[in-house]
Order: sequence, then C-alpha cells, then structure tokens
Amino acid sequence: MGCAALGATSILSSITNLGLLNAAASANLPSYPMPNNDYKALVCIMLSGGNDSFNMLVPKGNDEYAAYADSRTNMALQQSELLTINPLNPDGKVYGLHPSLTNCRDMFEGGNLAFIANIGSLMAPTTVGDYSAAYNLPLGLFSHLDQRQQWQTSIPDSRNALGWGGRLADILHTNNSNQDISMNVSLSGINYFQQGTNIREYSISINPADI
Repeated sequence: MGCAALGATSILSSITNLGLLNAAASANLPSYPMPNNDYKALVCIMLSGGNDSFNMLVPKGNDEYAAYADSRTNMALQQSELLTINPLNPDGKVYGLHPSLTNCRDMFEGGNLAFIANIGSLMAPTTVGDYSAAYNLPLGLFSHLDQRQQWQTSIPDSRNALGWGGRLADILHTNNSNQDISMNVSLSGINYFQQGTNIREYSISINPADI
C-alpha cells in the first residue's frame, strides 16, 4: 500500500533512481561480511477486483456519509456500525471501517497500517471533460483485465510492459545474498507484477496436493 501511494508516475521515476541508489550502496558496502539479520520482504496481495473498497474505508461524517449512502443505495453500511479510526494526519473529515475489520482498526490505531485512498492507474489527473474527449486516458479504462495489469506494471499506456516488482528485482538482484533462489516468489502462479527482464518469479503452490 505504501508503494501504491507513490502513484504510477512516481513509481516509474523511483524505479529508475533505484538503479543509481543500488550502485551507490554497493560501492559503499564494507569489505567485511555483514550479519544476515536484516531480511526484508515486500508482500503483495492482488485481489483482482475482489475488494469493495468503498465499503472498507467509509466516510463517516454526516454530510460525507449522506453522499456515500446515496451512491451506494442498498449496499450502504449503517453509519452507526462503522468502526471509528483516528488518523495521525487528519484531513478534517471523519472515516470509519467496515464493522468486520476490527483487526485492521486495531493495527491502524497502533500505527501499523495505513490507507492510501483515491488513487488509480490514470495517465494524469483527469477531468470529466478529459474523459468525455478520450484525452490522455489509460488503455482499457474500466476494463478489469487492463486495470489489473496496469496495477502490476505501473504503465497504463502499454499492454506489453514488465511488472514493477520484476523491474525492481532486475535492479536489486545483485544484493540478493542467495542467488540460488529468485528474489520474486509467487504463491499463485505466474503474473505480470514479478516479470522482469532478467528476473522471473519462482512459483510455488500452497496446496499439498500439488507438491
């Protein structure tokens, strides 16, 4: 989610700059072995459109809730059942979580979870007029298949792009202490996200019957 906050344009710029950061970091590594206790992993869960996010993080203030309820009609959650959250960087509005997300509420209140809202795979900020004129729009706007691919590549104007996870691995793979295992491991088959120029995902199954 933190990566998503960068937005597509910033991700592309950041991935390019990571090549320079990687080179600088490698040049400044100490000559003696470093303890192997700083392992980090980026875990990405692709729900493929299976998350109704407008019923996950919900405007709870009276005016905002009225607009939400009007748009959602019979799918709207009851205002009184929303779980209140207290953001550290409030924007003047009140938000609540779906009543079943008590664990997420606790993680948020503990400073261990963040929400990145109102983002998408647009080419640029787009007005209704831009949309009506089909100006500078991503390929297949409103197509689930295209939108899923664009989230995984961060390039909304190409259906042949490599994934940003794969491109990151291409840049950072020299820092991988165990070159016998791919930096990208998938629990759900092949995907766009982990496809790079040199790095491919290592796909494993969580189903014992497939082992």
